[in-house]
Amino acid sequence: MKKIRRALAAPVCHCEVKGLPLTEAISAFGRLLRPPHQVRGPRNDNLFARRIAFIFVFFTASRFLLPASRLRAAPLFSEEGVVLDYLWHAASALPASKRPKVALVLSGGGARGFAYIGALRVLERYGLPVDIVVGTSIGAVIGSLYAGGVPLERLEYISADLGWDKISDFGNASVVGLLLGRNLLSTERLEAYLEKYLRGKSFHELKVKFACVAVDISTGERIVFTEGKVAPAVRASATIPGLFSPVPFRHRYLVDGGLVDNIPVDLARSMGADIVIVLSARSDYTLNPSEGIFRTLTQAIYIQGALLENESLKKADFIIAPDVKSVSAADLSKAKECIAAGVVETESRMGALKEFIVRKFLAFGGPEIYR
Repeated sequence: MKKIRRALAAPVCHCEVKGLPLTEAISAFGRLLRPPHQVRGPRNDNLFARRIAFIFVFFTASRFLLPASRLRAAPLFSEEGVVLDYLWHAASALPASKRPKVALVLSGGGARGFAYIGALRVLERYGLPVDIVVGTSIGAVIGSLYAGGVPLERLEYISADLGWDKISDFGNASVVGLLLGRNLLSTERLEAYLEKYLRGKSFHELKVKFACVAVDISTGERIVFTEGKVAPAVRASATIPGLFSPVPFRHRYLVDGGLVDNIPVDLARSMGADIVIVLSARSDYTLNPSEGIFRTLTQAIYIQGALLENESLKKADFIIAPDVKSVSAADLSKAKECIAAGVVETESRMGALKEFIVRKFLAFGGPEIYR
């Protein structure tokens, strides 16, 4: 016990986070987390730092007790790992008023967008605070349901159940009519499907602030939805032009927002986001031959959208891009495969994301964080 006490009394560690000594970083987070009525002083901050020092004593001792092979296989046993995990949990526990606003931007991508369900599952498990969700096309569909509080387990069920017949009048008769040029297909069923799970909610009733993007097919103008009923807005954002009838809205005719803004990072910024994390489901078009009308139309839309995506991605703070390049945008049967890809990619990026978020949160604390 005497050795442990001496270790606790000694300087903790000089591992730094963005140039900030560990002791000061921990003490600063202690000040941010502590309720206003509690006394803020050196004694309390020192006690807070000494508590965390005990963790370092434990892990340092573990270095001598465990074989080297076990330590190499367990990155947890490092001072940096302990600090990062501690600061991550402390940061994610901060109230919204004391931290930067975090936005998730979900791009279009058709069936590839099911990968977002897997990504959201990982982000939720790690406790990432989300203040804003913005989406286009399939990103609007998944994003609206997530912002509406639909459990991720339910979203996985929806993805497995979803087929073109569930979200449109896709069938033999309607396809014949499309080929003969009589009429386009309808996405009214998609609106009804969303109404069912969102229970008729408007934007202001969602649990997380949400917005989606569509485009006026007559003028090419980007239309942003932030109010009114959610289901018709999302339906418009996900209506593929040339295949489905445009959605009428206040003397406008709206279609898939991916035509003009497939990754609406600027929209997230305008809604107050300090940190923008993009979930992207880009495709390798050479792996998806455009056979048939349906695939040709979706391929054309996403190729055009890809030309605009690069500029949007440059404005993002962090990007998670699951490997779903080989999945066609029209292949809704690959939902399970896409979800798994979302889980794998997000897990692999969590270490970098945690470090990025911690640095941003520390910087957001202002001068007090450095005292």
